Amino acid sequence: MSPGAYRNIHGRRWGRGARPWLLMLKIVGVGVFLGGLVSVLVVQLATPTPDTPQGWVLQAALIRRAFVLVIVPGLVTALCAGSMLAVTLLGVFLRVRWFQAKLLVVAAAAPALHVFMRGRSAALRAALDSPPDLEAACRIRSQLLAGTVAAIAFTLVVMWLGRVKPRLGQDYARALSPNGRLEPDKPPAPGPANAGWP
Repeated sequence: MSPGAYRNIHGRRWGRGARPWLLMLKIVGVGVFLGGLVSVLVVQLATPTPDTPQGWVLQAALIRRAFVLVIVPGLVTALCAGSMLAVTLLGVFLRVRWFQAKLLVVAAAAPALHVFMRGRSAALRAALDSPPDLEAACRIRSQLLAGTVAAIAFTLVVMWLGRVKPRLGQDYARALSPNGRLEPDKPPAPGPANAGWP
């Protein structure tokens, strides 16, 4: 380095690895997942209840395609990218309560919602088989609506935990210290950069 050339000693260094790409992939996955859920919610709320078997079949097919082509791929993408992101700093994340709460919510709600929505979608298709039972189809549609609202609420809770990172009564300094105890302040190591301390 030539004399007088700028030397970056405080900013971020090059070569941050895969984390920025994984974070971008996770954001895209969450956006696709949440957008698909909102689209299904709009379809169920903004369109009138079908009054013919053909109308029911069309709406059931639309909801199924939204789940198969948009919602489930978005969820899988977000979960895979989020898991790979967590692995890079797993030792730190496992000590903080907001991440523990996030893991608990995802582990409990994601499989339950998937099983519920898939079961209701299959029940709706079965109700529309000949002879179609439109009363049962209407009841199942209401259950799908409730499941969609619950899935959106689940997504918002997970996003809040991941972005706000609430302390949940935790002392970060104590939780992230190597031995779990707060150490007294120590002076920096001697060297040219610390010649003027204190």
